[in-house]
Amino acid sequence: MLWPKLLVHREYIQLYKFCNKYLGLNRNWPMPPSVVITGQPGIGKRFTVCCWLIYALCQHLVEGEPVVWFSGTCRYLFANEGVFEMPPDYNSTKFKTRIWTLIDADECNCGIPDYLGPHRTQHLIILSSSPKSSRWQLLTKTTECSIAIMNPWTREEIFQAAFIHGLEANDPRIDEMYNQYGPTPRICLSFVRNEFLFAAYESRYVSALSGFSLQKLRDMASEKVIFNMDDESHTLILVTRLPMGRDDVKKIAYGRVEPITHMIKLKLRNQLRKETRAARIALYNSLANVKGTRCISGVVYESLAQEILEKKIALKLVPMVKRELGRSGRRLKFPRWLSDHGDGANRSLVRPIDITPAETFVYPAFGLEHPIKDGVYYAPEAQNQAAFDSFIMAEGRLYIFQFTIGLDHLIRRGIVPFFSNNVPGALPPRADWHFVFVVPSSVSEICCSPELQDEDLNFLADMNLFSAVLDCEAE
Repeated sequence: MLWPKLLVHREYIQLYKFCNKYLGLNRNWPMPPSVVITGQPGIGKRFTVCCWLIYALCQHLVEGEPVVWFSGTCRYLFANEGVFEMPPDYNSTKFKTRIWTLIDADECNCGIPDYLGPHRTQHLIILSSSPKSSRWQLLTKTTECSIAIMNPWTREEIFQAAFIHGLEANDPRIDEMYNQYGPTPRICLSFVRNEFLFAAYESRYVSALSGFSLQKLRDMASEKVIFNMDDESHTLILVTRLPMGRDDVKKIAYGRVEPITHMIKLKLRNQLRKETRAARIALYNSLANVKGTRCISGVVYESLAQEILEKKIALKLVPMVKRELGRSGRRLKFPRWLSDHGDGANRSLVRPIDITPAETFVYPAFGLEHPIKDGVYYAPEAQNQAAFDSFIMAEGRLYIFQFTIGLDHLIRRGIVPFFSNNVPGALPPRADWHFVFVVPSSVSEICCSPELQDEDLNFLADMNLFSAVLDCEAE
């Protein structure tokens, strides 16, 4: 049954544009094209994938095009003349034109019916499915199959959908589940209402974390495993698609893996530190240059960098230079800062620091109970604190570190509120705050910009921004 209301967000529109373009290509292909719409387990077929099929059905009908809808063993033809149930013995090759055919994999327990996949079929199949490649093997053999990855929900979309579950949009439990376990409706909405479902999920999560290893991470990051992960792995790893431009529909099929939340990222990083340094370096080198696994390789690099800085902070700080505001279309750009470690670097501006921390203190999410001690290296425990990775006060300055392997990085919100609200005692003046992006030797330059709608934008004018190379192999 179709819902009287359908929440439509940008993902629906982008996926529809992709299907229209891919299925409408006038190529002399030996086999017809097809599309598999997939996404993170728990994304919720009732909320996202299946609702996208309903959106696609409605949109295609508005455009005056016929559609076939599969529901269990029944087939329905939607056309301008009405809705018709198709006989079980129909011949798909008799259609005069190719026709969109929408299928929910959850309603085809035995897989895609064989009669849908003959080489001369006129069905343009769009299958919504969990990321299990076994569900669409037939399509890869009999059609030119493309995978379209639906991104998970944003925090705002989760809040907007809360009323469907009888929840308040400002329910703090939703935000807590989103931060701790991940951005899917099953986690943030269903588990809030059903503690028994959540208990079973949490058991899988604990088991996955305890069994985590370098080999497990290597397997998770493999392209062959992305669409064959077990349920436990998906409690730690999020499958998304690579970032793309507004009209770059070609990249909608390129997947990547990353920790499902920042909190889990820190837990994985701490688990990695139990492995040998040589093994982590080998894994980092194997993943760093692969786009779909750069987020995972970043976690490996952070585990190495954090370990080094806890013992000795010997860095050459390169100042970041502010670029002027510019315009892109009608949108005003935020200011950006750039530093260069390559041939264009001004060596005379480099500021070396050499600090040996007296100790390392892992502080809880709510902040510090005592004033910052000079020379102590502070790192957050595995909680939802994503604005930076560590800090130390030394020689009258506050050094705030952010590890990254990317060329372009956001300065996250919350730096000033953290130190203003969660750190007792006196701090150095803002002019003596040094925010440092710590990058590997493969990064020759780095750009950064403040997060959109950053209420602390003005503080960047008072704080010193730097980048510094930390070669974990050389240490």
